Amino acid sequence: MSPDLHASHRGTFKLAEVSGNPGIFDEDENESIDSVIRYYGGFLAFELSGIVRNEDPWKSAWSGTEPGQQGRLIEVDRMQSYYVELDGEPVEAADPAESV
Repeated sequence: MSPDLHASHRGTFKLAEVSGNPGIFDEDENESIDSVIRYYGGFLAFELSGIVRNEDPWKSAWSGTEPGQQGRLIEVDRMQSYYVELDGEPVEAADPAESV
């Protein structure tokens, strides 16, 4: 989780553009980003939120917090290990057609 990125669009339900420097990514990284956008781009904000909140990194970061409290920062290595374990499989019930 990037707190700065999250704060920059908090409360926004549709993003048309995110500032940054896309030129820093190589061809494989751009393909990965495009793949994620193709797969998850059709989801509504609340659907994406529901998917993320059912994943282990998010659950771990928020476990033990009270309503209104902020969860702990999810470390990059924790996210990487979680998604590598998925072995390229999308998260359970992540098909936009099934979520509506």
